[in-house]
Amino acid sequence: AVDRGARGEIWTAHYRGEMVALKRMKDWVLKDKKRGDRHFARELTIWTRLVHDNILKLYGVCELGPVGLAMVSPWMKHGNVMEYLSRYEEANRSVLLLDIAEALYYLHTSFKPPIIHGDLKAENVFVNSYHRACLADFGLTGIRPDVPENPLESMSVTLGNERWKAPELLLPEDHGLTLESSFMPAGDVYAFGMVIYEIYTGWKPFCHIRNAVRIPISIAGGERPPRPGPESDAAKRGLGDAMWDIALHCWSGNWKERPSAQELIRR
Repeated sequence: AVDRGARGEIWTAHYRGEMVALKRMKDWVLKDKKRGDRHFARELTIWTRLVHDNILKLYGVCELGPVGLAMVSPWMKHGNVMEYLSRYEEANRSVLLLDIAEALYYLHTSFKPPIIHGDLKAENVFVNSYHRACLADFGLTGIRPDVPENPLESMSVTLGNERWKAPELLLPEDHGLTLESSFMPAGDVYAFGMVIYEIYTGWKPFCHIRNAVRIPISIAGGERPPRPGPESDAAKRGLGDAMWDIALHCWSGNWKERPSAQELIRR
């Protein structure tokens, strides 16, 4: 495997003269066949519906020897957005963020009920050969649970990393929500604010907190990543007042006060 995510492994192959990525479920998922099949089917069911310039394309499914099925997509030679920015330091970060916002707008408005990505972070954003950002990894993506007969609604949203999670996803009851009803577009918008932070600073959110158990407590208490100083690398890369204000708006503790993806595009 050339890369290992939380739930899947990425392999490379050639298809019709093009290098492609093959994503298969990780061993811990595959050992529980029922669970592995459910994970695979859920991601495939959602991904096949998505067609947008800023969403990683799905070519189809193939058999990967003895390890079972794999999802096939174009190989992103630039890697994820953080790998890309380490090589292209002068890249226009606001354009990449606009691409991500366009992908969220598509997910949140083109489907009824809206599709929620559920695991937005910089490592799940790739950069294509045209130097544009593409959203990927739909393992936690789903619909708002308005349709009881849809098995997608009961998906676990607990596998996403706490560093990017909105307060209402960590403690739904404190916000008058259930685990199911807390899964909404506002959670993606909160995570988008964290991606702004990552793209300009090069750091993961709350990188100063090493003990992951402390992160939900800090977020619930209103803590957010601190703004880098005027002499910081982030400021030199273009993190100004307007972009920081967008991040703060995305991080609002009250989900109703956060901007929509459409508002993010306008700003």
